[in-house]
Amino acid sequence: KSILKVKNGAYGSGVFYGIFRGDYVSDVEIRDIKLDGNKTNQVSSTQSNNLHLFVTNNVHIYNVISVEANGMNIQLDGTGSTTPASNVSVRNCRVKGSTNIGIQISQVTDTVIDGNIVDDCSNNCIDIYGDQGAGNNVPYMERFSITNNMCSNGLAGIFPETVKNGIISGNYIDSCSEGIHVNRINGEPKDILITGNTVKNGVTAYGKGIYVSGDTGGIVCTNNNIIDVPEAFVLGAGGGGNCSRVIIRNNFIYGVSKYALNYSCLNGTFCYFDENIGGGSINVDITGTNFNNTLK
Repeated sequence: KSILKVKNGAYGSGVFYGIFRGDYVSDVEIRDIKLDGNKTNQVSSTQSNNLHLFVTNNVHIYNVISVEANGMNIQLDGTGSTTPASNVSVRNCRVKGSTNIGIQISQVTDTVIDGNIVDDCSNNCIDIYGDQGAGNNVPYMERFSITNNMCSNGLAGIFPETVKNGIISGNYIDSCSEGIHVNRINGEPKDILITGNTVKNGVTAYGKGIYVSGDTGGIVCTNNNIIDVPEAFVLGAGGGGNCSRVIIRNNFIYGVSKYALNYSCLNGTFCYFDENIGGGSINVDITGTNFNNTLK
């Protein structure tokens, strides 16, 4: 496998450096190569990515090793296009050591992130983003799958933010502050299935397994395993925010020291927590309506 490694002291403070960088990239595959950002021997940075492409259509990253990034290991960004980029994938890559996010994809439709190993990120391990700004409640990122990845030692294992019409399945997440965190900025997260994932070993006293913050158009969490995480499921922001239309059903919760469910919302509606198996207390602090909870 070919190796591209950044030389010592390659750039100065504030520089947007990248081993691979490109604008309006389409019909490209990058595969079978190792990228080494050599972050230890550079000025401090979070924006000198190993691989950073502004994509349009048909961009695929396969079997790439990306390590020691002084920013993100792999970033594919569709914001340079007047319409969402489409048909983008990151598969079978190994990512380790990052001062920012491990794998990040934004403003893309038809996205696949599958079979990657992501470890030791100062920010999130896998992150997707589709917000269009204030006043627009429709996400600019849809039809995604995040499947069969292993994420460890990051802020959030998987962080889908303002996205819709997707599945998060078969992932193994270990020793992250948050396992899977679905967040809303302006656009409404919608039609997301979270199933068959394992989240293990929350690393802080308030570590979260699966966390939803903001009103949604429908999220289902089912058949997930949450193991030794202080708060297995969390709905609503820590300070009390809205959260709606979330179903948490048929999950397995083991060794949770504090809460199986921590539901702290100002105006929660149509949320269900039932038929789940395991330990931990249920904490419900809500002024909203139509909430149901049971724990076997």
